[in-house]
Amino acid sequence: MKIAVFIKATTFHKLHGGLETQNKTLCEGLARLGHKVVVFSPRRELDFTNKSHNGVDYVFIESDYRYLFYSLNKNNWFHKSIKIFKEYHEKTPFDVVISQSSAGVGIISNKSELNVKVISIAHGTIMAEIQTALNNIYNFRSLFFLLRNLQYALRQFFGRQRDYILHADHVVAVSNSVKRQLIEETYIPEERISVIHNGIYFPQTGEVSDNRQQGFVMLFVGQIIPEKGIDALTRIFEDPRLKSTRLHIIGDGRYMSDLKTKILKNKLENNIKIFGSVPHEELVSIYNSGVYSAFLFPTRRVEGFPMVLVEAMYGGIPIIGYNLGGVSDAIDNGETGYLVPFKDFDQFKDKIYYFMSHPDEVWKMGEASRKKAQSLFSADVMIERYISIFERLVQ
Repeated sequence: MKIAVFIKATTFHKLHGGLETQNKTLCEGLARLGHKVVVFSPRRELDFTNKSHNGVDYVFIESDYRYLFYSLNKNNWFHKSIKIFKEYHEKTPFDVVISQSSAGVGIISNKSELNVKVISIAHGTIMAEIQTALNNIYNFRSLFFLLRNLQYALRQFFGRQRDYILHADHVVAVSNSVKRQLIEETYIPEERISVIHNGIYFPQTGEVSDNRQQGFVMLFVGQIIPEKGIDALTRIFEDPRLKSTRLHIIGDGRYMSDLKTKILKNKLENNIKIFGSVPHEELVSIYNSGVYSAFLFPTRRVEGFPMVLVEAMYGGIPIIGYNLGGVSDAIDNGETGYLVPFKDFDQFKDKIYYFMSHPDEVWKMGEASRKKAQSLFSADVMIERYISIFERLVQ
């Protein structure tokens, strides 16, 4: 099968994250199974236009990626993506097109003329982004940015989100939360949406060894920004019950300087250790070390399906997280960790103390987390489900 993938950025671009990593995993998995995969993306800062990597061909298109007045700009991604795709499609037709979010909206609008089936992958929704912004109003500056960006969000809500959702042949939502939101926001029939969780390849053999004799150690991995709730984590140690616990933080971001200042001001140098950014291959070893009794996820973002939770689960670490977005798809409350009502930080600390007081439960939930990740969130499961949809569409 020949598959075209449209995405706004790739892992070759400087600014990439979970969406681009998921796309890489999906495309390379399809290529390993013998499918021909071509990824189309804006060139942006890259100094090359074509690349082949791990069986996947990449085409980087020189174009503008502005939504406003795009119809008047022939160099806009909407127009250029159609033009370049047609050149490839006319030589050897594609069977299926994947649109990562709205990146393939140009192809979707012309899919009848192009005679190609299109699957759109929704990683989140516009209202979820607005809710995230509302959750993160903590000063005048953040309120200003919310008001400034609201007009853009509303244009997307009434424009591109409906375009790439309602006009695709099928839609994949990365979590049950995203599926529910799409139905509420676009009124798309439920039967036109499938939930396929993002999967990963996670090197691990056997059971995770238990190396927690050094005490109760918690882990946070992610961007060091207020939206991830990182600013709240220093408050854990205000609770007398948790004075002896420790927290390891892995990541980087604009809040790093403020975080370090808070740690010094509150004399928490012995409680909190910051590792900064860590290469992914090293991160795998950290998850698998058996050192950590809990993974903390106090996010204020409404995320589609946070992959960092899946990685922690593969490492056998139970999770304590706020119940926002797709978090509940990962955490089975009381079985693989605890879902805490958003902003209820007292309950968040209570769950930490419960784990601290019940080491057997930590081990039990950690093993349940690992087994769930292996059975539901592997890359192989993800790819198999996508192929099933492809075959149904093109038959």
